Amino acid sequence: MRILKRSKKKLMELYERAAWMRDHPTPSELQAWMLLRKLQPTYIFKRQRVLYGTYYIGDFFCERLNLVIEIDGPSHNSFEAQKKDERRKNMLNRWGYTVMPFSDEVVFQNPEHMFKEVKRICDIFEEKYYGSKKESIVLTCLNESQIKRTNRLKREGRQNLRTQLF
Repeated sequence: MRILKRSKKKLMELYERAAWMRDHPTPSELQAWMLLRKLQPTYIFKRQRVLYGTYYIGDFFCERLNLVIEIDGPSHNSFEAQKKDERRKNMLNRWGYTVMPFSDEVVFQNPEHMFKEVKRICDIFEEKYYGSKKESIVLTCLNESQIKRTNRLKREGRQNLRTQLF
């Protein structure tokens, strides 16, 4: 019981910290946010989200693809910080998240590279999770229960998804 109370308290502190971080972004996070907003409405990224099942805050998170984009500043250059980042990345991978780290320099000096790389990975994941791009356009108009049903139908090998949904 005591452990549960501590974890609830820690989680609440984490949500408060994420809210503060959303209100006070770093310049590189602001630049990255402007780029990632271009991917909407197909891929919706949320800023500074507490990742489900973890005690970590992702800089940018696409729930549809379980994709976390991390913007690493100068504080991540030390050996200890890199080790900590690697542990965090491995733990998030075990929980089913994919982490894409980018440095401040990439965000500022080569923003188009970052944008193209994120878009490429999003398209790959879209194909992997939802089939062809044409099907994904239909899926963006559906609610969550319809998407789950669509994925179940695809696993069962049924072909005509559009007619079976409604």
